[in-house]
Amino acid sequence: MADTYTCKRCGGTFEKTWTDEEANAERDTLFSPAELEAEGESVICDDCFKAFMAWLEEHPEVRLP
Repeated sequence: MADTYTCKRCGGTFEKTWTDEEANAERDTLFSPAELEAEGESVICDDCFKAFMAWLEEHPEVRLP
């Protein structure tokens, strides 16, 4: 496991606290295959993730089945 990653949204570099397998498992519970295919995937930090999820909660119309 690499020790750090760079957030695609804010550009910050952070220490990993989850394995890739753990992160992928969470991704699969939160997003449909259609959403992942349409939007692609990016690695983002916890703060950016929380902000995105809050935005997504306010805009449910953008979700795909």
